[in-house]
Amino acid sequence: VSQSRYGIDWAEGKNVDIVVPAKETEFDNENFDVILSVNHLEHDPDWTESLGHNFPALKPGGLILLRWATRNSLPHGPEFDPHGKHGYYAKDLGEVVDPLTEHGMEVLFKSQDNNPCIGVMANVIARKP
Repeated sequence: VSQSRYGIDWAEGKNVDIVVPAKETEFDNENFDVILSVNHLEHDPDWTESLGHNFPALKPGGLILLRWATRNSLPHGPEFDPHGKHGYYAKDLGEVVDPLTEHGMEVLFKSQDNNPCIGVMANVIARKP
């Protein structure tokens, strides 16, 4: 499949091309230059499995850019929750950086900022060697 971007979510919506949990995507290894995940980690109870499952799809030197709400943010989320838990699984910066480095990713940037509607957001950019 030749496409410059894919929108993946567990529910149909605007700009969603593939409806599937992140831990069940089916992409070839070394297929992408960039994986971007925004407001996903705090809603996925299997977030470490989801990240680990998708790392092989990055090309060597590829980047993963993550942004998510931390424990110091307000619970928020879609009305639809396929896990049936109306899940909100907030995590702090270190809880995400550690699994990245365990998977051999080089963390290039990490920060936190304040979203006026949600609260404290974490940001990470990491590179696959």
